[in-house]
Amino acid sequence: MKRRFVNLQRCTHAIVKKRLPHLQESSDEFRRQVITERRELNRLIGNEKKRRKGVSSPHLSRIASAAGVDAEELKAEIEGEETQVATVPLIDKEASLGIATSTNTKDSEVHTVVTSRPETPDNACVQRVDERLLSDNLLGVGFAEWMGSEDQWEKTVRRREDWLKGHPEDIFCRGMLLWSGLTKGNPREMVEVLKETARWLVPDLLVPSNPNFQSDSNFSLQEIDKKIGQIKNETVEVPGFVRMQLAGTLVRATLLRWLRFQGKSSQLESEFASLGDALEQHVAFKHLFDSTKSQRGDSWVATAVELVSRWVGYDPESGLAQLCLLWFTGRQGEPDRMQFAIGQSCHWLERNPNHSLVRWATIWLAGLCPEGESIVCLIDEFAKWLGTEKARDDRLVRMGFLWLVGAIGSPGQVRRAITQTAKWIKANPKDDFIHVAYLLFLIMRRGTCEQRKMVITETRNWLRSNSDFYKLTAVALRLFETAPD
Repeated sequence: MKRRFVNLQRCTHAIVKKRLPHLQESSDEFRRQVITERRELNRLIGNEKKRRKGVSSPHLSRIASAAGVDAEELKAEIEGEETQVATVPLIDKEASLGIATSTNTKDSEVHTVVTSRPETPDNACVQRVDERLLSDNLLGVGFAEWMGSEDQWEKTVRRREDWLKGHPEDIFCRGMLLWSGLTKGNPREMVEVLKETARWLVPDLLVPSNPNFQSDSNFSLQEIDKKIGQIKNETVEVPGFVRMQLAGTLVRATLLRWLRFQGKSSQLESEFASLGDALEQHVAFKHLFDSTKSQRGDSWVATAVELVSRWVGYDPESGLAQLCLLWFTGRQGEPDRMQFAIGQSCHWLERNPNHSLVRWATIWLAGLCPEGESIVCLIDEFAKWLGTEKARDDRLVRMGFLWLVGAIGSPGQVRRAITQTAKWIKANPKDDFIHVAYLLFLIMRRGTCEQRKMVITETRNWLRSNSDFYKLTAVALRLFETAPD
């Protein structure tokens, strides 16, 4: 029997329509938001099933009410005992990651990509993903993280780690592995990827001022160009989602490049480089490391949240404790806890306004929450902080802010962010990190036709008069130009 998950699709569409009424349903951004909402909904449902050996009626009622679907039908759809067949909506699987499809593939579905079978008595399923998707050098890790099994994710990550050992300056691969380790790994894996990144940021030997990284990064650049060409030639489905994946890869790579060179000896570089060691050496983590060493996925997260909550209780001024609480709460994915953690963090930031890592993690967690008045207020408050003198040299928070506003900001907040960022770029004309984030996270998603044309012209002028180290800005512009008007 084919299982289409019609009610889940209706739920995600209705939630996005309610949250972002200004988006047209035919737009790439609307489809991207539906995919993101479906992913979060799947994660929340998975957490419910782990805790309760099933999905609770109250939880389902809240979800179903957003779309006007019957809660019992939704429950039967989620917990049905039938084996799921390999026919799946294209938007949810292969094309979402930019894998070129054959010309005779139907628009609505692709075959033999994923099969799901009951794994435990509570009907949790393991998805078996086609190996060719996992072997995609740019998108394989993201695909395994999003829809693959734990074994598939680990295998794909190990493959890219092997590549990185031979090509240590591939900042695209390095940024991909850093983000995937933080969002999918257990505490030990999270610390290890932070420490590995720190060793790269602060090597034992002095790094030449202008090293030749083309040999390590050129392959990834070629892969990105290939994907951009597929978007232009319309040989991939859901191009908006592919753009989102490539945009994240480019922005992370630009951040790492900035930390390694332009941001060397900055406060952010110092804090980031020491984060892994600080976590590993803290007494609150010793039990976590021991108890979660062999655990994968998010099975350890609930315990971690409780532990870190106690840590925050006895050391309320610790930025490290606040950072961990925000991150682990986001990994857990419970809306009430997420909202509470955001409020607690905002109060903490009133006393410690210049802690970039905590402020950035607060932005990240806000982006995972359902839109509401508290998130609107958070965007407004953080916009004020970015206009202060203390924030003049900040880049991490500014990057996260552009991502958050580009994703869920109101039209007024988008206009303010564009004006504020354009002013910052004018005052920092040599900086390309924020320029790339501005292009891909804000203007590409939410800019008007006139704003897009203006930014394209400004970026081309910038490229003519500045050295585009790593060719990041040029590639970002090519990706930007694939977005529909």
